[in-house]
Amino acid sequence: MEPPVDGTTNRWPGPGLYTLLAWVEVELLLESGAQVDAAHAVVTDGAELAFGRGWVPALCTAAAAEGVPMDDGFPVLAALRSDEARAQRVLDRLHAWMRTRTGVPGAPPAPHDDLRWSADRPGDHG
Repeated sequence: MEPPVDGTTNRWPGPGLYTLLAWVEVELLLESGAQVDAAHAVVTDGAELAFGRGWVPALCTAAAAEGVPMDDGFPVLAALRSDEARAQRVLDRLHAWMRTRTGVPGAPPAPHDDLRWSADRPGDHG
């Protein structure tokens, strides 16, 4: 699950950084005891559609490879939220994992040049 050697110049068109961070933020809210059940369901379903079935174990592997602290085998999500550069490297590793799953049942379809999952940095809507 290694990211492309040339990094940002060869990013696979798939879920973007803020798609991942949206999931992280909702998970952190849920851990805090906030009532976000509906938001959690929507974001979790969207993340599974974007990244593919089985993406959470791949996230754990990618996060560990990037030195994200782990708690009982699960990444400390606050560490991803506070370091976007590291979160991007984790995302690159998830994209590498996704490339290995193209055509596997439950995996998202292969990307197209004209379509991509993405989200903007909050406040950057134009």
